[in-house]
Amino acid sequence: HLHSRRMRCAVLGGLLILSCACAQGASFDCTKATLPIERQICSHAGLSLLDDELAETFSIRVQEEGAVAQLRASQRAWVRSRNACKNTECLEQSYERRIAEL
Repeated sequence: HLHSRRMRCAVLGGLLILSCACAQGASFDCTKATLPIERQICSHAGLSLLDDELAETFSIRVQEEGAVAQLRASQRAWVRSRNACKNTECLEQSYERRIAEL
């Protein structure tokens, strides 16, 4: 009985660690998030994954692209427009459009 209780605790602990690791999908360190928009992205699994997908897509484009300065400037402009979003739906649409653009 004690063994099965320990086993359940170990499994639950492992699942908790796994779920925390999976939730950290954002492309930035959520423990250092200072802006409200960053905290919103970190607290929403879907947004966090979109942020990570965008970062990966952007990284691939930077490696492929000759005009890196222009690509980075367009990304900074996109971040400013993303930061104007007031709700999750707006953020999701913003990320999806940017990923499609890239």
